[in-house]
Amino acid sequence: MLYRGDAITGEVKELNKGKLSYKTDDMGTLSVEWDKVAHLTSTNYFDVENRYGTRYFGRLAASEEPGELLVVLSDTVRVRMMNIVAISRIRASFWSRLDGYVDLGFDFQKANSNRQLNGAGEVGYRGEKWAGKLSGSTYFQRQEDAEGTSRNDLALQARRLFGNHWSALIFWSLEQNEQLDLDLRQTIGGGGAREIIHTNKMTFQAVAALAYANEQYTGEEGSTNTVQLPITADFAFFRFDSPKTDVTSNLTVTPILNDWGRVRIDFNARLAYELISDFTVGFRFFDNFDSRQPSTGVSNNDFGLTFSLGYTF
Repeated sequence: MLYRGDAITGEVKELNKGKLSYKTDDMGTLSVEWDKVAHLTSTNYFDVENRYGTRYFGRLAASEEPGELLVVLSDTVRVRMMNIVAISRIRASFWSRLDGYVDLGFDFQKANSNRQLNGAGEVGYRGEKWAGKLSGSTYFQRQEDAEGTSRNDLALQARRLFGNHWSALIFWSLEQNEQLDLDLRQTIGGGGAREIIHTNKMTFQAVAALAYANEQYTGEEGSTNTVQLPITADFAFFRFDSPKTDVTSNLTVTPILNDWGRVRIDFNARLAYELISDFTVGFRFFDNFDSRQPSTGVSNNDFGLTFSLGYTF
């Protein structure tokens, strides 16, 4: 039931990023802003997480007081709905726990045969004890009578979730950047993460890890092996009032332990506005800096701003 008095019958699917999704017989799958919900009931079993990282398991029942949710298993727990940041159906299908986006942009100018293509995407999974994410981006530019450039990356991450917003993670990534003469960088590592802020409008997370990388640069004989200490800050903001807005950013500072004094800094940001249901328009910004890369005579910094259309799911 909503605060305005409307009662809607359906199957509760999940609460994620401030949106409660549920499936109805007549109107399909609908979404409603969480702060508009006064009561919620379901006979199915759910994993309920509050903003402090505490998780409750059980059926959902309505309290006599609006804005309060009862989680019923062997005992009944009262939880203020304003403090709940995630609800996931237990034993829900793997596919129903996936979310992500795909962005794509293209530009062509006849005068100088300039062609630019950029794309990015991410798909994430969150279960009761495990979470994972696959992400990647691509950019290439070709122009008549000028040297082209390209930039590509792919990353895979797995997490083991613990209480109080702590998690352990392992990751693997591939990177290529012609602007920096980087033919290929392969990185594998692991570490720990702490979600410092988690509300229905924003999240902020810090990650510290230890990693090993193998780097191959244009014109350099052989490859370079490095031991790294990446420290990452992830920030996300989402607003569901019109226009719906999604802002994400990622800053990683990576000291190279076996090449003391060398530091890499990578920053990525995405801004997306929803045009119509699930279709977005937005911008992406990236900046890659290497204070002392092995390849000589090339820039140690690469940055760019791209425009794209996207789809979220």
